[in-house]
Amino acid sequence: MRIGGVPLARVLDVNEKDCEAFHKKIEEEVRFANISIIEGTGASQLGIGMVTAHITRTILNDEKLVVPIGSHIEAYETTLSLPSLLGKEGVLETYMPALSAQEEDALAASATVIRQAWEGVA
Repeated sequence: MRIGGVPLARVLDVNEKDCEAFHKKIEEEVRFANISIIEGTGASQLGIGMVTAHITRTILNDEKLVVPIGSHIEAYETTLSLPSLLGKEGVLETYMPALSAQEEDALAASATVIRQAWEGVA
C-alpha cells in the first residue's frame, strides 16, 4: 500500500507487519462504512447525498479536483473508480496509483468480474 507513491510503512514509520495490520483495519472500516452510516443516521442515502453534492459542486464550479470516481478505463475494458481529475467536462484525466503486483492482480480480477457482470446485463 502506498500514499502518494510512498510505501505506507515508510509514511507511518513502522515495520511491514504493523503496516499490514493497519491496512487490514482500514480495509475493514471501508467495507463496513455504509453500515456505520446507517447505524449513525438511520439511512445510507445521506452519505450518498453528500458525495453526490460534492461531485455536482466540483463539476458546476469547474473545480478540477482529483476525486475517486467511476469512468471507463480502456486498459480494463470496463468502468472502475480511480483517482480522476474532475471538471465541467467530466473526467479530464485518470491516475493509476502505484500498485504492488498483488494489488494489480486484485484490480484486474475485480475488473474482470465487473466486465462479466455488465456483459450479462447488456
